[in-house]
Amino acid sequence: MPLDREQLLTKSRAELDALFTASAPGALPEGEGTGTAIVSPGSCGWVRWIAWLVRCFCWQGKVFHSREGWLINRVSPFGCRAIKAKVYRGQSWLDQKDVIVIDYSQTSLVAKNLSLPAKTPHQPSDPPHPTTRAWAY
Repeated sequence: MPLDREQLLTKSRAELDALFTASAPGALPEGEGTGTAIVSPGSCGWVRWIAWLVRCFCWQGKVFHSREGWLINRVSPFGCRAIKAKVYRGQSWLDQKDVIVIDYSQTSLVAKNLSLPAKTPHQPSDPPHPTTRAWAY
């Protein structure tokens, strides 16, 4: 069964890493997805508050155009579309397994040093989860 936002916000870094390595990458996402920033996982009650602040004032999620191989982030309190990234299949830095890579290295001056390996935390028998979970290392 897929985990929801609230469940993910309660996980420690080690638990998120274990979930990541146990999860398959799923299908490349397509369309708009609401995001949740998990800043400093496992640190008391601040995680939810920080996630709320980020959602309200900085980053709301991503719009995937995976068939064309790219996405764009929804940023600012107004959900402006900015900070483009390439989206493709690749290998995880953490466990060398197949992942969906979100790569900003050639598309963004703001985030050019950031690439996110992503997997969806669901079992193969479950329907694809509507959002992709990503952790940066």
